[in-house]
Amino acid sequence: MTDNKVDFFTADQNVEDLAEHAREYLIEPLMPMRDVTLLIGDELRSTVAIQLAASTVCGPDFLSLCAGKGPVVYCSESNTMDTISNWISGFAEEQSLGSYDLKNLHICTLPAGYKTLATKDDKSDHWHASEAWKTLKQKVKEERPALFIFDADFDPEGDAEYADQIVTQMRSMAAEFNLAALLVAQSAKGGAVPQWAESIDTHWIATQMSTDDDPYQPECDLLVRRFRPVETRMELYQSGHSFSYEELPF
Repeated sequence: MTDNKVDFFTADQNVEDLAEHAREYLIEPLMPMRDVTLLIGDELRSTVAIQLAASTVCGPDFLSLCAGKGPVVYCSESNTMDTISNWISGFAEEQSLGSYDLKNLHICTLPAGYKTLATKDDKSDHWHASEAWKTLKQKVKEERPALFIFDADFDPEGDAEYADQIVTQMRSMAAEFNLAALLVAQSAKGGAVPQWAESIDTHWIATQMSTDDDPYQPECDLLVRRFRPVETRMELYQSGHSFSYEELPF
């Protein structure tokens, strides 16, 4: 005899739990796949992003946590190719990595301050993806990276519309290609999260604790805040060349 029993559940008790259970991460629980994570802070933010990129391609676990592995596309409008190369060389030397180990780290640089990845139509007042973004997207399609990083040169206060459009484009890319997307940007005044970033669920806030002799592995502190599905706060801090991780209640 067929069992015709119908089971019901209460949405407010179960839907968020089910969504979180089904969610995939590049770094659990700090960086979800198919979504955008924000990294803000002082000058340290770019070195943290480079370390994450190298670790994802081939290196050791990032922040002492198990991270997904795969190709990375790293695009920067805040640093020159020489600066990025110096950071990568320092990290590779520290980790005893060769050039072959980093062959799946794909880097491009853009001119700072020119808003090259999205353009605004003066007549309609609408933003849309630029040709430069379409070129980046084609590279992502070819390489199928696990991680896409955009190291932006936004004015935290004055580029809100452009920044919001970039978040939209990165979120669409992350969903289409099943990747994790990291947006690296300046903090607002006082180290605050910019208002345009309110739609992003996970924020990494990087600050420098002390001057370190090694510019590629600076002493730093990371505060990670997640807002959905459940608000949590995590502190990550570096001792020597390794990070520790602690989840804290609000």
